[in-house]
Amino acid sequence: MTKMRPKSWIEIRLDTFLDIERGGSPRPIKSFLTDEPSGINWIKIGDTQNITKYIRQTREKIRLEGLKKSRLVVEGDFILSNSMSFGKPYIMQTTGAIHDGWLVLRPKNIDCFEMDYLYYILSSPNVFKQFDKLAAGSTVKNLNIGLVSSVVISFPPLNEQKRIVAKIEELFSELDHGIESLKKAKEQLKRYRQAVLKRAFDNISDSSTLENLISYKLTNGYSGNPVKYRTENKVLSLSATTLGVFDGSQYKFLDEKGLKERDIWCEPNDIFIQRGNTAEYVGVPAIYTGQSKAFIFPDLMIRVKADTNKVTPKFLNFALSSPQIRNYLRINAQGSAGTMPKINQKILYSLKIPFCGKEEQKSIVLFIETQFSVIDQLETDIDTNLKKAEILRQSILKKAFSGQLVPQDPNDEPASELLEKIKAEKAKQKSNKKQKKEVKV
Repeated sequence: MTKMRPKSWIEIRLDTFLDIERGGSPRPIKSFLTDEPSGINWIKIGDTQNITKYIRQTREKIRLEGLKKSRLVVEGDFILSNSMSFGKPYIMQTTGAIHDGWLVLRPKNIDCFEMDYLYYILSSPNVFKQFDKLAAGSTVKNLNIGLVSSVVISFPPLNEQKRIVAKIEELFSELDHGIESLKKAKEQLKRYRQAVLKRAFDNISDSSTLENLISYKLTNGYSGNPVKYRTENKVLSLSATTLGVFDGSQYKFLDEKGLKERDIWCEPNDIFIQRGNTAEYVGVPAIYTGQSKAFIFPDLMIRVKADTNKVTPKFLNFALSSPQIRNYLRINAQGSAGTMPKINQKILYSLKIPFCGKEEQKSIVLFIETQFSVIDQLETDIDTNLKKAEILRQSILKKAFSGQLVPQDPNDEPASELLEKIKAEKAKQKSNKKQKKEVKV
């Protein structure tokens, strides 16, 4: 925490004003899942995808009896991920059950702090640094009740908490508007990239089958077992790409057993097509520009070797990337409900490719690369600004919880008095519990 803070603020442990409990999982979980309307929302980390603050619904439900081995959370509860999306807080706006990957944080006295203040400070770099330090040393970072309880936060007067929240939300609203504009611009560039490809191949009247434009048979990749560490008996395998490029950083290690008998080493100018992927990305091609035999390619890719007497690898790769061919491959990908759509070699061999002379191919490649160069630079600028926006967001939170975002009001009730109220409430609750036990006896 910052060493400099306003005099009216205090430093306070989370367990001083929060009750912290861990979730639980009924096992085997599959036997408790239900589609019945009477089921209880089953809150998973995946339910937070594209969510920043509130959890309002879940994809799955569990039967009521599953609550005996889990923990119920209700509207207004804070839940904190203690593993995967490490240390991320959410506010419940529904009722549900949480598994042991979550902690629930419940205020002991809601009159002593602003709920949104707690959300923002739990989301701040001030608190994350403490989470990160406390969980250090684990193979997989994990938080437990004891670690979270010991986290210290800055606690200002109640009225100042409200002013801080109002200012954060004002600044975040402006920031979000700018981010949304940047994301829309990026989507427009994505569409423009496709428009460039469409324009490049629309005016070519002749075509040829892919089978007639390759110098070697189409080849599926290697399906060896992934391993964690590289040894003398392990090799690098390119990972699937959805971006149409290989940068060499996306790979995994595979077992080398049986590899020597197979011709699946990557060579410069080889084109790799996604044999299986989501409906959006199946059929995406990428041209390999790395070193000879530095990588092999996996089973979900099909290798295409251009016959350079007829077609340049770049021209063929751009043609395979065009919306005309991409749409054809999506439509013809095969797969039953719930399975990965796939294309096969038969579909690719008969694929119609726009075809023209070598000089026209060079002109088309030059046109595409010139346009793509401009698009690439614009996308880089957008990504840079998106990163700056996130840095600014964290800077706002850092200032907010060091007393630098809004002015202090000398008329505010000091936070120390709020602390006394929390302690009094805690003592009252403890006394009530004791009395209930005595009555039972």
